[in-house]
Amino acid sequence: MECKLINSSPNDINNITGTVLHNRGIKNPCKYLHLTDDVVYSYELLDNIDNAVRCFCKVAPEESRKVHIIVDSDVDGYTSSAIMYMYLKTVCPMWEVTYSLHDKKQHGLSKDITIPKDTQLLIIPDAGSNDVEQCCKLKEENALLDIIILDHHIIEIDNPYAIIVNNQKGNYPNKELSGVGITYKFVQALDDEWFNFESEKYLDLVALGNIGDMMDIRSYETKRIIDKGLSSVCNPLFKALIKKQFDSIHNRVNIHNVQFYIVPLINALIRMGSQEEKDLMFQAFIEQTQYFDYKPRNKPTIEESIYDRVARFCNNAKARQRNAINKALSNVYNVIDDSSSLNDKVLLVNTTHMGIDESLTGVMAMKIAEKYKKPTLCLRKAQEDGLFRGSGRNYKNSSCDSFKELLAKTDTFKLVQGHDNAFGVEIYGKNVKKTICELNSLPIKNDSVILCDFIITADFMDTGVVKRIDDSADIYGQNIDEPIILVTNLLVKRSQFNLMGKQFNNWRIETDNGVSFVKFGVDNASDSLCNLFDDFSDTEEVMLNVVGKTNINVFNGIITCQFIVDDYEVVGGDNEQ
Repeated sequence: MECKLINSSPNDINNITGTVLHNRGIKNPCKYLHLTDDVVYSYELLDNIDNAVRCFCKVAPEESRKVHIIVDSDVDGYTSSAIMYMYLKTVCPMWEVTYSLHDKKQHGLSKDITIPKDTQLLIIPDAGSNDVEQCCKLKEENALLDIIILDHHIIEIDNPYAIIVNNQKGNYPNKELSGVGITYKFVQALDDEWFNFESEKYLDLVALGNIGDMMDIRSYETKRIIDKGLSSVCNPLFKALIKKQFDSIHNRVNIHNVQFYIVPLINALIRMGSQEEKDLMFQAFIEQTQYFDYKPRNKPTIEESIYDRVARFCNNAKARQRNAINKALSNVYNVIDDSSSLNDKVLLVNTTHMGIDESLTGVMAMKIAEKYKKPTLCLRKAQEDGLFRGSGRNYKNSSCDSFKELLAKTDTFKLVQGHDNAFGVEIYGKNVKKTICELNSLPIKNDSVILCDFIITADFMDTGVVKRIDDSADIYGQNIDEPIILVTNLLVKRSQFNLMGKQFNNWRIETDNGVSFVKFGVDNASDSLCNLFDDFSDTEEVMLNVVGKTNINVFNGIITCQFIVDDYEVVGGDNEQ
């Protein structure tokens, strides 16, 4: 285990917020902590937004018009489409508005989407910029069809068949605004055109979508918009999801808690839910109030709102997803460990015959990348002859800034599309070996050094430190991660060490400072500390260096200050005598 301080880190454990912001590249922490609306850019800076507004407004609200919305299959897609739908139903009550949901976790104008033939205006939020062939075909079939795309993904090819509003195009300063952010800017522009005041009602969904798409919150504008949205959550489904996770988030609605406890519920239903469940979720997002009979186990039947129902479906889907992933991961890890691929700079895993649902390739790739500290591709054979589809994910603190760009340089992929380090791929099987060879020849460093915000001795790791880190929780989010801490010289007696869990695959160390050091998912047979303590008496001790993050756990009203151990090493003790 090799750890070092982040370059120029003050290592000031008494100034958690200042140190973390400094280490994440925030040059003006005071301004960042007190953002105002002057950091928010005008929608007028977006290329093509005037053309999009003219196209939208060429039919008056009191006239008839048939509009279709494609709902992209992620949190950003659902929230941006929900805003667009609700805005249309409010401002243009005479317009007929329909929508399409993808069958699986697909994007844009994929083959599973059918557009009603009599559609006059097609709106595609959070996708579609590069769907040139599909847009061309639609225009050939219906020359009078208008297409408006509200997107934030990199534009890789000109699309003359649609009006594209995309912050990656032109001079819009903030490239870290997701599809829902662009949709919000668009309805702001429509408000000004038609003298309405609707757009600000949707800021909570704007916040949720940006967090869900993991936008960089070091952007002042993105952070300001998110903060405003989370300060006043109004959407009934969003509120029901918060209620469902009340114990986990301790009633604190901040970026970190939404990212780790709310977003995964929505994504799980998109991946694992039935088409009926996903449609019900979208209906809940657009505030179509309904009630259902529901009979909890061993309790009488109750009336359940659509919002509570969807929140329950999300929670159930998350449990199914967790079970499916855990079942598959064990097999995948064994395959990787027994193969020669561990010598490759990029891990490529063929999941075709592993019983893994294609909607889970992204999650699997992320888990594998973090375990082996290597950029990872999870592929699955498609129905098309010789074609493989899947997902690419990079790991935190990777030396490779853009895994997507790295793959694109090989020129062996049919498609590489998405974000820098979370994207979809298509590749013909015949090109796989060539791709691996090319990637192995590139200067990719699989650096195992853990960068830390703080390095402190065990004497200083007490409940006060844990609580100060928790007090700073509102600043944590994408690219402003919780602080990583190396705790040195932790002296542990055998009597302080205990195994936990149904399978005894977690361990806990209780300390005199009131902090519990916990490591999850250990293999008793290979964990060095478990093996070491097997032969120890209660009074014998070892000295450890441990690295990880702090956490405050609340269970049955009992508050516990914890240190979640990512890695550790034995540096001394009775075993060396």
